[in-house]
Amino acid sequence: MDGKLCPRRSSRPGAVLLLAALAAAGCRMPVFVMRAPGAAARCEGGVCTEVVYFQSHVQHIGMWIEAPPATRLLNARVTADQGPACQGAFPVEWVTVDDTVYRTGPVDISGPHGVVLVFPMNTWWNHSGYWRAMFVDVQLEVAGTTRCVRTRLTGDDGKTAVDL
Repeated sequence: MDGKLCPRRSSRPGAVLLLAALAAAGCRMPVFVMRAPGAAARCEGGVCTEVVYFQSHVQHIGMWIEAPPATRLLNARVTADQGPACQGAFPVEWVTVDDTVYRTGPVDISGPHGVVLVFPMNTWWNHSGYWRAMFVDVQLEVAGTTRCVRTRLTGDDGKTAVDL
């Protein structure tokens, strides 16, 4: 060094350029929902469901489900772009109901329950979920009748839409 004070270079221009490049490439922040049950429950035919935890970069979706007697959880899937209900390409790997893990089903969910649906880690990344409408479909058997309950996770723009 020659004894002169060197002006400190700011790293801000580089950071700004990096953020601008990521935005131009279409990179998005993760989608995130976390709330207590009761904020946005949807009820249909005696079954109430609500997504209470969802992050686009993790492999599980937390739900609150309240169902009539003789209700069993048969399957769950994540579906992109309004595909046919309960036929999405991403099936559940295992389910936790009130802290009990089930690797196979069906599982009795009569009454109110906290349910965690665990999907393959690559579910969100395999379909460009940040730019597409995404749904979680829960296939139930209610008193011997099979039906599908669909909840929208994101809108067509990939932004959070769980309240719809």
